[in-house]
Amino acid sequence: MTGEQMAAFHPLNTPNPLERPIKMGWLKKQRSIVKNWQQRYFVLRAQQLYYYKDEEDSKPQGYMYLPGSTVKEIATNPEEAGKFVFEVIP
Repeated sequence: MTGEQMAAFHPLNTPNPLERPIKMGWLKKQRSIVKNWQQRYFVLRAQQLYYYKDEEDSKPQGYMYLPGSTVKEIATNPEEAGKFVFEVIP
């Protein structure tokens, strides 16, 4: 995820713990200014994608509201096994 897409992320309150996660796991996101990559723990709940510094954190650093968004796969070097890059387009 690039810095431009991350600009759509906002700080927020803690998500509803009764809402079961659809997917969760570690991803790397690209920062908006420096353009380096940071590893973050992401949780997809309903139509929101939350991100945390650590999977034990109870309060997310931010989230993206996803209704109407599309996900686009970005081509990567086939020699870099295990890499899957995508962007969320609001």
